[in-house]
Amino acid sequence: MNGRVSSADLSVYMAIQSFRPTVGGGELQLERLLPRLARRGIALTVLTRGFPGQPRRERTDGVQVRRTAISGRSAAASIAFVGESLLRVLPRTASTRTVVHAHGAMSEGTIALGATAMGIPAIVTVFGAGWMGDFERLATKPGGRARMQWLMRRAFFVALSSEIRIELERLGAPPGRIFDIPNGVDELVYRPSDASERSRLRQELGLPAGAVGVYVGRLEHIKGADRLVRALAPVNDLTLVVVGDGTERPALERLAADLGVAGRTHFVGFSDRVPDYLRAADAFFLASRGEGMSNALLEAMASGLACVAAETSGVRELLGGDRGLVVSGDDEAGWSLALSRLAEDEELRARLGESAATFVRRRYSLDVTADALVDAYEHLAGRE
Repeated sequence: MNGRVSSADLSVYMAIQSFRPTVGGGELQLERLLPRLARRGIALTVLTRGFPGQPRRERTDGVQVRRTAISGRSAAASIAFVGESLLRVLPRTASTRTVVHAHGAMSEGTIALGATAMGIPAIVTVFGAGWMGDFERLATKPGGRARMQWLMRRAFFVALSSEIRIELERLGAPPGRIFDIPNGVDELVYRPSDASERSRLRQELGLPAGAVGVYVGRLEHIKGADRLVRALAPVNDLTLVVVGDGTERPALERLAADLGVAGRTHFVGFSDRVPDYLRAADAFFLASRGEGMSNALLEAMASGLACVAAETSGVRELLGGDRGLVVSGDDEAGWSLALSRLAEDEELRARLGESAATFVRRRYSLDVTADALVDAYEHLAGRE
């Protein structure tokens, strides 16, 4: 626990739209933080929506998981998520210090508002700013603008990047209610490889010997994998490995075939060997149309990869200072040029990868994130 005082009398309820077995950046970040927060003495309960085939109640690694009776994304499921979550929180308030941590500003933010109405402090992690960010999406929902205004007045916030803090302040959140806490990386899992390990992993994973770039994430429009497939067409000496799945996969496979790059585009699907794919690759590509602070990018940087990313929230903070290449999202020629530079220049890849790994080791460990969250919870629970 790095010498920290235990928070044994503090209970934190984590409200999140989906949790295991759903896999996404927010879900994985929470999953990895939970044991670290538990070791710091916090009593943890995850409040999430029901999922077919999953128990409504379970306990794992000292953490309670409570799922609602209704699964899916219907209005009824949202109402059940908010109502059942608040019913779970209320009985605890009489006997212990309690904080609600909402992971997202949609239904989770409504749970945070309900908690504050019951006198329970709440903090909201904002995952993205600007286009397709948390508050732009919230504004399109029934009562969304009113909910947003109440959140700014009543809740505390976790800003994953400086862009998110700027948007929060612009929307009216007091600066003192915003905690700058970026995502963290497990450095024991995500680490650089040497030439021998990279060669061995490529053989195991069936990857070619030439330059290999990897994408990791859901195959949905917002993640922008189509940008990478298009940019790959004029770059003859590069193989693209796509790790992940989603509704866009059939369209992406057709696009690769139409552009004549199907032989150099490997669709892996979901995999539990993401760290191995990263250590086997030469470069990492993030083409998202919207992000908060990308876990996948942090993990690739920690793995010592040269990275190219679209200019979305948090990217300049991570890749600025000669730690990677940043491309305007829809600049297809710019993407092709960046991919070509990394494919052809081994020295550039090595320099960017080493700089990225050093930067992440110093600033973005999961333990640093966990300590910062505990400090935030203690501030909320201890305030007058």
